[in-house]
Amino acid sequence: MAIQKSTSKAFTLIELLVVIAIIAILIGLLIAAVQKIREADSRLTCANNLKQMAMALHNYHDTNNRFPLGRTKPFLHGWPVFILPYMEQQNIYNQYTIKNQNWFDPINYKAAQMQVKTFICPACPDDKNRPAKDNKNPNAAITDYTIPGGITDAFMVFSLNNGKGVAQTPFPSNLAVINSMGIGTAFSEIRDGTSNSFLVYESGGRPKHYISGKVIGQADVDSATKCGNTSVTNGITSGAAWADDGNNSPVHGFNKDGTFCSEACLMNCTNNQEAYSFHSGGMNASFADGSVRYINENISIITFCALVTMAGGEVISDY
Repeated sequence: MAIQKSTSKAFTLIELLVVIAIIAILIGLLIAAVQKIREADSRLTCANNLKQMAMALHNYHDTNNRFPLGRTKPFLHGWPVFILPYMEQQNIYNQYTIKNQNWFDPINYKAAQMQVKTFICPACPDDKNRPAKDNKNPNAAITDYTIPGGITDAFMVFSLNNGKGVAQTPFPSNLAVINSMGIGTAFSEIRDGTSNSFLVYESGGRPKHYISGKVIGQADVDSATKCGNTSVTNGITSGAAWADDGNNSPVHGFNKDGTFCSEACLMNCTNNQEAYSFHSGGMNASFADGSVRYINENISIITFCALVTMAGGEVISDY
């Protein structure tokens, strides 16, 4: 009786290569999907950060009848200092001395070096614990957000009235006035409408100097073309610390290479105290009504400037 042998068919080389190619394609699709999920998650977290800051600024206004100034003088402090108690950061605020002191004075070193998670955008590729590298307090904790104080003279052609933003900085003669009266903008002064006026938006990646997605290790931006924006030294941008009075950004507008102003690029060309994010195609911004919206980086100059000003009298179309 003949015994029939069973045989198993092995993969041919071509079949094996086809299987490998299919697996590679599936892995590629999976990685792309994961990256999209991560981007969506970081964008949502960033928007939530801005929402919390907007609500804290609103609560500050409820208490003081005005928003805080973008910066204070003669004693120098940044606007985030004043909203710490409204962001469940009372402990840091209690360790911080405002009266008769600057943010960089030794008495404020420890407090200014404490990181506040809400001030960090997760989309930024750099270390979340990176220091500001400011020579006044090198280890100060950073923020990826800024408050637009207005538009510079070069862009006044786009404003019918004045170039001031919600974070306008009319410097009072003494800090006691700030503490007792607020001094900053009141809701009633936002004549363009709270839904048409920026409150806080992204200026991420600092203290590294980013231009169009790349870190720039070069020295200063040419002082002759800074338009008053003297904030890059040896590849390090100033105003990175949340306590820094320099953390407010009047709109200068740069060229695409981020090397001189005033030019037409108002977003994502340079983080040299300009609007800058690591999200695809735009940035998150909070408005004076407390809302948070995603702003396309191709927004027109006229519309962007209109959203910065609070009483420019512009008519804002859809964006």
